[in-house]
Amino acid sequence: MRCRLNMHFSPLMVTTFNDEIHLTSQNEDHHPYIKPTKRPEDLKKQKLVLRSQSTMFALAVFLLLLTETTAHKPHDTSGHGRGCIAREREALLSIKAGMVDDDSLSLFSSWHGQDCCRWMGVRCSNRTGHVVKLDLHEGFLVGEISSSLKDLEHLQHLD
Repeated sequence: MRCRLNMHFSPLMVTTFNDEIHLTSQNEDHHPYIKPTKRPEDLKKQKLVLRSQSTMFALAVFLLLLTETTAHKPHDTSGHGRGCIAREREALLSIKAGMVDDDSLSLFSSWHGQDCCRWMGVRCSNRTGHVVKLDLHEGFLVGEISSSLKDLEHLQHLD
């Protein structure tokens, strides 16, 4: 579709391409703000550039959000990531049974439930779930340490 418009006594050419309307000035000296339409190839390139810029922007926003959510994720301070090994939990409970804690705020007060890695004084490997540290120095303990201590095969630190 082509038609002529006279606007401010200057001829304009109206054309359509892909259902888009384009105005071109036949005399640019009279209308410096109206530029000739771009060729269809230029429009395709421009759309491709805009699309790739939009994709890059969306990717950058996604990575930023991903970084923010992982940066603010609370770190596991309990020293475990897999849970307690049942055999090692039984060994710890056997050690507890052989000891008496004279403190009213007993070290053993947290020693209940299935996950011994959450118990006070117990640290587990994040990777394997094995007990690697047993820290009993906080309590006022009296008694004998059970032979079940040998069942904590991955124990690296005992205090």
